[in-house]
Amino acid sequence: MPLRVGRVEVLLLRERAPSGADESVDASALTLAAKAAWYWPEASEVVARAKSATRITTSEAPTRIDRALLLTAQAVKAIDASVIAVVWAETGLVHDAAAFVDQATDANREDLPLYLWVRFEGTKGEDGTLGMRTTGLAALGAMEVEVEGSKRDGEHVLECVTDVALFLATSPSVPDDGETLEVTRGELRVRRMPSLRGDGTTALRVRV
Repeated sequence: MPLRVGRVEVLLLRERAPSGADESVDASALTLAAKAAWYWPEASEVVARAKSATRITTSEAPTRIDRALLLTAQAVKAIDASVIAVVWAETGLVHDAAAFVDQATDANREDLPLYLWVRFEGTKGEDGTLGMRTTGLAALGAMEVEVEGSKRDGEHVLECVTDVALFLATSPSVPDDGETLEVTRGELRVRRMPSLRGDGTTALRVRV
């Protein structure tokens, strides 16, 4: 069973297959996803125990944010004691089941659980500077955020990127090229630039 990244669904991973129509697990795909889960050190060990998965999908919703919130709520309702991990299929993010419930239970438009939906990938340059790229904001109807060549520490970079990501996901408009945004750590200048991924898309480059 591939993760099928890009699909609007959640996979609930279980150690044992309950009665019903649960699906088998593609261990290789899940292993790769777990290795990328820097926020959950035990991910690889836990995911390796998965024997089956329950697939949760959404019905139509007015907006992409509403769709993500609906899918999150449906997943929380379906999680029981047999679920050991949750996969957000659009980005391949793997979460501890208890952590997913904790972050998702009170989620709403004013308090979006972005860490459940959006991948924050840190990078390090040869000169020791840090960078970060998001994956998943586009699925929420926003631009992806990117940082390159920051001399700040990782926590600072992550907090700044998170603040900008929340702004983009909740704002009805996209910042103008060169605009300055007010965030927790101060002011950040943003530019609309070709994505560092080289895929032909435009991302919001943040100077941190």
